[in-house]
Amino acid sequence: MSLTVYHDLHLGVQRSAGTTPLTAWNLRQSMLTQFADLMDAARDNDVILLGDLFDSASVPMADWLRTFQILHEWVVYTTKTLYLVASNHDLSKTDTTLSSFQLLCKVLEDLHHDRVVSVFKPMGFKYGWIIPHLPNQDLFDAAIAEVPNSVDNLFLHCNFSNNFAAQSDQSLNLTQEQAAACPADRIIIAHEHQTRKIGKVWIPGNQIVSSVSDCLNTQAKQCFKILRGVAQLEILYPIHEVFEEISWSELRHSDKAFIRITGAALTNEAPDVVTAISNYRKSSNAFVVSNAVKILTEDGSDVFAKSLESVKAFDVMAALRAFLTPEEYSVVEQLT
Repeated sequence: MSLTVYHDLHLGVQRSAGTTPLTAWNLRQSMLTQFADLMDAARDNDVILLGDLFDSASVPMADWLRTFQILHEWVVYTTKTLYLVASNHDLSKTDTTLSSFQLLCKVLEDLHHDRVVSVFKPMGFKYGWIIPHLPNQDLFDAAIAEVPNSVDNLFLHCNFSNNFAAQSDQSLNLTQEQAAACPADRIIIAHEHQTRKIGKVWIPGNQIVSSVSDCLNTQAKQCFKILRGVAQLEILYPIHEVFEEISWSELRHSDKAFIRITGAALTNEAPDVVTAISNYRKSSNAFVVSNAVKILTEDGSDVFAKSLESVKAFDVMAALRAFLTPEEYSVVEQLT
């Protein structure tokens, strides 16, 4: 028995930060090409797409169609089984709206009912046990507690040992204590984009880069495989093939697809930094050119604790959730 696991491919992503309209479109096309190559490389194995196949519940129709074609052709030209696992990016926020992922599952299952399996609730299969994304942490915890004793491999889409994630229904969390108590010999976790291995927990990281953050703190993109019963992480490509950091004061041409502009500048140089990076984006063929330049005061201290590129958008709904009662928050949700 041989199995390949891909996850967090985020097809149909529509980037705006660090891109131009053309490079954002080129990124989407490249990701679809890479996805086709990944599926072609796995023709001799069963395949699990372990969540976040699409970047959102509703992706551009052209991206959906190409994804369908790739998967349909894979099933037609192999004798293997495809498992499509639902996760937080794959599902709509309401039960009344059909997501792009749900539509894909329905069409593929109707065409190939014997070799395409959609996973929307915990289930066992020949390689172990799968728990897809569930509506909240309590349901996820209950599902973890019910994993059978005979399971070799447990496949999840969640964070690992991230207490903050446990507070958000959109991002579930497996604790170290749960992992230790779980009867599975091996736990394979999707959702996180960087590779980690902690004891019996295997976190392969995503296979297709779609942002600069996917390139940080990692040496290579990998995937999880079981080949003739042996589990392994297989390196797909080193990260330096697609990513480079360049100082803003020494900007030069690069053939990498993802570029992070770094360095430091004084406050009076900030307009020059913005102009230089804007011009670089227009002249570069890179998919994403991010701004990680730190702005310093004249005494050398940071104006911002982090670069402007890493400042996160304020989450209004999360703030309201913490402030309002559950009943009040429910009313707000209905109005958004």
